[in-house]
Amino acid sequence: MRFQREKRVESGWKFTDYFLLQEELAFVYEMLGANEEALVQYDELDALFTQFVLNHSMGDVSEWLFSFIEPPSTWEGVTLEKPINFKKRELIRQNKASLLDFRNYLFSRQCSILLSLKRPWELAQRAMEFLHNCVQEVAILEVAMPPGSISCWVFVSCLEILQACEHFKEVEAYSLFTASLWEYARKKLLELGKLCGLLPGDDPTTQQLTAVVDLIAGISQISGSENSSGPVEKLSEALQTKESFQRQYLGLSELTMGTYKHIGRIRSARLIGRDLAEFYMQLGEPSKAEGFLMDALKIYHHEKWDMLADSTRVDLGRCQKRQGSTSKYARSCSHVASSRYLPQDVKMEHYKDLLHIAGSYQDDGPLLLNARPAFTVKTIELEEATIITGDDASINMILTNHLPETVTCDLISISLNHKPIKVQEPEMAKTRKRNSSVSSCSDSELGSSLNSSQFEDMLLDMREHKDRKTAATSVVCHNIAAVMRGHHDSGPHNVMEREANKGDYTISLSCLSVTLKPGENQVILTGKTADKGSYTVEQMCIQVEALEFIKNKVAPDLKYEVVDDSPVIEFTLCQEIFRDIPFKTNLTVHTGSQHIEENSKLKIKMPDGVAIRLRELSNSEVLESESDSVFMNGVHTTANANNEEDNITDGDILKVEEQSEVELTLPEKIPYEHIVIPLEIMFTVSCNSPTDTKLQMEIMNPWSSEPALNNFTICYPLQVTHRLHTAAKWKYIQVVVAGKTILNYTLCDPQLITDSPNIDITFLNRTQKHLVVNSNQSASYIWQFKTNTEECPPINWQFSLKYQGQGQMEERSCKKEFSLDKYKTIYAVRSEVNPGSNEGHCIVGKTCSLELMVKAVDKVNTDEDQTFVYEIHHANKHWKVLGEAKCSFKLKDSIFTKTLSIQPLTCGFLPLPNITLFKQNSSSTPDNTMGELEAFSHGEVYNITQSSQILVKKGLPENVIATTNVTAI
Repeated sequence: MRFQREKRVESGWKFTDYFLLQEELAFVYEMLGANEEALVQYDELDALFTQFVLNHSMGDVSEWLFSFIEPPSTWEGVTLEKPINFKKRELIRQNKASLLDFRNYLFSRQCSILLSLKRPWELAQRAMEFLHNCVQEVAILEVAMPPGSISCWVFVSCLEILQACEHFKEVEAYSLFTASLWEYARKKLLELGKLCGLLPGDDPTTQQLTAVVDLIAGISQISGSENSSGPVEKLSEALQTKESFQRQYLGLSELTMGTYKHIGRIRSARLIGRDLAEFYMQLGEPSKAEGFLMDALKIYHHEKWDMLADSTRVDLGRCQKRQGSTSKYARSCSHVASSRYLPQDVKMEHYKDLLHIAGSYQDDGPLLLNARPAFTVKTIELEEATIITGDDASINMILTNHLPETVTCDLISISLNHKPIKVQEPEMAKTRKRNSSVSSCSDSELGSSLNSSQFEDMLLDMREHKDRKTAATSVVCHNIAAVMRGHHDSGPHNVMEREANKGDYTISLSCLSVTLKPGENQVILTGKTADKGSYTVEQMCIQVEALEFIKNKVAPDLKYEVVDDSPVIEFTLCQEIFRDIPFKTNLTVHTGSQHIEENSKLKIKMPDGVAIRLRELSNSEVLESESDSVFMNGVHTTANANNEEDNITDGDILKVEEQSEVELTLPEKIPYEHIVIPLEIMFTVSCNSPTDTKLQMEIMNPWSSEPALNNFTICYPLQVTHRLHTAAKWKYIQVVVAGKTILNYTLCDPQLITDSPNIDITFLNRTQKHLVVNSNQSASYIWQFKTNTEECPPINWQFSLKYQGQGQMEERSCKKEFSLDKYKTIYAVRSEVNPGSNEGHCIVGKTCSLELMVKAVDKVNTDEDQTFVYEIHHANKHWKVLGEAKCSFKLKDSIFTKTLSIQPLTCGFLPLPNITLFKQNSSSTPDNTMGELEAFSHGEVYNITQSSQILVKKGLPENVIATTNVTAI
């Protein structure tokens, strides 16, 4: 075999002889069970023959190849019924085999071995390469073949191979390759139908009928198959009548589409669907064609193949037009006329059809279409975000017309969703600002972005290890269907668009008779809104005769508010309010959303004893009034172009000197401006009591039947406090007078009197001494008093002095009354801290003794059966009490003593522990509880050592103490 192969370049060498020789080797391998080696031999022969054909096309002509170039008399396909086709082999031996005969035999042998190896997937994979190579070789060698003969050969070979694969159960394995075989057979059958005049609408000619007879004869001359449903029989039946062809072609197309869908090649299935749609259109069944075109349209939009989608729209429109579906055809015309990829003549044709439908459509209501893609919104803006009731709301919109010609729209309107809002509080109303803040959005942004509400169910899931390092992060979405639908539906020409539904246009902004040229157009929509509340832009409607183009969610975040704010009167205090001092204030009238007419009257009424008058603005206030944030936080500057506020002065109203009622004449003001009225208020009634007075101002206004009430408090300029002091049996009263303002007050002639005749009072301050007080400085007066009786009844006191304010000419009086009860000293408490044994001083951490003594000073008022409770407070944690810090006791012989152990916790001069004395009621509980305790009145218990301190030293470290002891020894 090797020797014969090396002689292939010599003259007289024949490939057929070498083929039969190497095939003998393949037979031997096959009989030995070495099918892989046998397959290799046939693959080498296949490659060698292909190389000879390629060399022949390049000019290297082999004489033995001419026998294969002879026109064949038959063109039956590959036969896989028997392992070896001896008839074909004999023709090869006799050099009478055609190219198709040789290729059929060689491939059938390869298939036989692959089937014995149970590799149907490899058989299907090799089949497509075999069919394409054989067709190319026929073209290269220029073999004369009758028209349609190659198509018959391909069709029969495909079906024969597919039948062989169907005997195996590994459908998943070979379906990926058999799908292409089904598609190849379908295409060749369609070519035969066109050639033989078997397509719907064609009438076969005599020449076509003769061709059918010749083709059937070429595939069935030597067919000995007994299978009535074999490939040859199916093809023969399909070529005989149009009905048989239609049945075979539709069945084959369905099988091909099903196989493509099974392996996930949806795009290929949709391409077959388009061919089927064309076939059904020829059959006169447009309803069936529409379904295939819609499926194709979906995949094109999903893959964003806009050019293919628009082309499919044309076919879909033709289908819908034949069905007489006016609404569907109008939608298709809208898409096709707005396409960027279709020719102008196609767009114009559908545009005219769309206008014809608009003029001739007759139904109960208008024909609703989606605005996209014919009309899109580029930008949409509100001229004002806040509108007063009765004013016009206006929306400025850039609308793009994608149709090929100018369109005259009868009406363009935008529906509004009204949401009532709660009545504004005065504080909110007075700071409202009539501004022109603008919100805008684009149609592309609205179409491509997801609705924010779709992300409400999205959560960020972060998982951490114990070392607090992030291990994984993911986004969890519980609303995946809505999110993904929103993403897919955001394309520029969405086939999955919902049916257009017109909303409620009871509240809307509109524009009549609008001409939209191709491209961008500016449209201004206006309308009145009577009810206050929040208005959100919902839907847009473009009306062209009987057509209405609807666009949902034009700008879901674009809204404006309609307000109806009543005027608000604001009472602003410029300084603290004190009696006897004229204080300045500003009365500000905020117009709100109403118009203040000229000569409107405003009446201010003060309570009795309070005078009011207009005042002049100081230089600093004038400068402040020109600021944007003095009275209205910048609102006034929006309404007033000159950036000035209207301050009422003496020339604007009638000035009345210090009276309790005044009437003001207001200037004319437009909405959301304000008027500042500077006032001065004086409390004219004399009052000696140092207490604050609550008053109320009434303001009558023309826009309300009820007066506006403003409460304020007039404070006394001085603050008077008193305190009882005890030194053993002596008693003292301290009166402290402090100012509440930064103004200086001069005090003089302090007096303290009582209505009790048994009280002696001694004034301890220097006489005839004038003291000055203000908010940072106070004055103290001290009197010593004692009773001349053993009993101590309650004492009523009256303190008085005269004061004169800074800049005031006359003196005023100040009086305060108070009483004292239970002020006599009954018990005295004494405590003493002693260092421990062998210690000269108290040392930190060393135990000390606390000597506690309670003694009855007034034995007349002492009850021997009374139970007392002492409590030791160790503030700042200076001391640690080792004994009972709280204990009950009784006096014995009018005295009680007790020694406790305590430890100092820090060094230095420490205050002695504070000791508080209580009375325990007779209804006390058993000894384990204290029961109800009653505190003594201020002055009944005198702590003798309350201000005493003791020196506590820091102890030496232990190692130092040990060294000192050794040295001493």
